[in-house]
Amino acid sequence: MAIATSDCPEDEPLIKVAEQWGVDSYRGPLDDVAGRLLDAAEKMGADAFVRVSGDSPLLDREIVERAVSLFREEWPDLVTNVRIRSFPKGQSVEVIDTKVMRRAWATFENAEDFEHVTPYFYRHADRYRIRSFENTASLGSLQLSVDTETDFQRFETIVAQFRAPQWTYGLEAVLDLLDDQQEERAGTK
Repeated sequence: MAIATSDCPEDEPLIKVAEQWGVDSYRGPLDDVAGRLLDAAEKMGADAFVRVSGDSPLLDREIVERAVSLFREEWPDLVTNVRIRSFPKGQSVEVIDTKVMRRAWATFENAEDFEHVTPYFYRHADRYRIRSFENTASLGSLQLSVDTETDFQRFETIVAQFRAPQWTYGLEAVLDLLDDQQEERAGTK
C-alpha cells in the first residue's frame, strides 16, 4: 500500500501520518494525479494498481476486493465500478494495469485525463479491455464521498454510530446507518 499525493506543502501532514504508519508515499505535481499513481506503481514494481480516492473514507473493502479479484481472473487493462455508476459516490474503485497506464499516460489529451486518471480510457474504450462491474441496486446518485461541508457532516454522523472499527462496516451497514440518520431527521423513527 502507498499514498500518491502532491508535492504541495499542504500535503506534508499526510506524508507525516504515512511515515508514522509505515506507509510508503510518493509525491508529484498537483495537477498530475495519473502521473503520481503511475510513478508509485512503477517504483513499487506493481504489475497493476488499485485506484481509490482520499475523499472516500467509507469505502467498502469488499468492493475493492471484488475489483481486484476480477482483475486477477481476467487481467483486463482496467476494472471499474464507475463506468456505469451503480455504486454510491465514495464507493468507487478502479484497478489498472501499470504498463497499459504508462502507454496511455503518454498520450493523454487534456488536463482532466491527468487529474482524474481514467477518463481517457472511457473515451477510447475501443482501444482498451475494460471490465465493468455493477451493484445489484442502482445507488449511483447517493453521495458517500466527502467533498463538501455537508458531506463531512453526514460522514461524522455515520461514523459516530460505529461500534466497531470502520473497516468492518460494509456498504450495506453504512446504508443502514444512513437510513437511520435520515429517518431521525424526518421524525419517522
